Amino acid sequence: MTNPIQRELEWARQLDQSEKLERERRISEERAPETGARTEALRRINEAQSSNAQRIDLSGLRIDRIPSEIADLKRVLTVDLSGTQVKDLAPIAGMKALRSLNLRDTPVADLTPLADLHDLELLSLDGTSVLDITDIKI
Repeated sequence: MTNPIQRELEWARQLDQSEKLERERRISEERAPETGARTEALRRINEAQSSNAQRIDLSGLRIDRIPSEIADLKRVLTVDLSGTQVKDLAPIAGMKALRSLNLRDTPVADLTPLADLHDLELLSLDGTSVLDITDIKI
């Protein structure tokens, strides 16, 4: 049987280990905030794929790239990327059925990947760096 001092020391070691693990977890999250956001984006894309959804909402996620898997959503009519850090729209270039795209408050500047999206009716660009929309026919 251990004495009270040994039990106290063991408890302190376990507490130190627990605090260390929590501190490492927080540091890891701060260093790679996109990892969790990318996982969530992929979850939403998979859910939209399996339910044949017409809308995908990735707004507010801390992603700086659109997962390439979004191109598999051929029936999606609406994509919301508002509040993300997405700059490159290439992954949605093949989404020919797209009618509505929300890019509000993103660092997007180049709309060239959208040039062949002829069904696009609504494009929200408030808070973006877009200066030229001549390639877009809405």
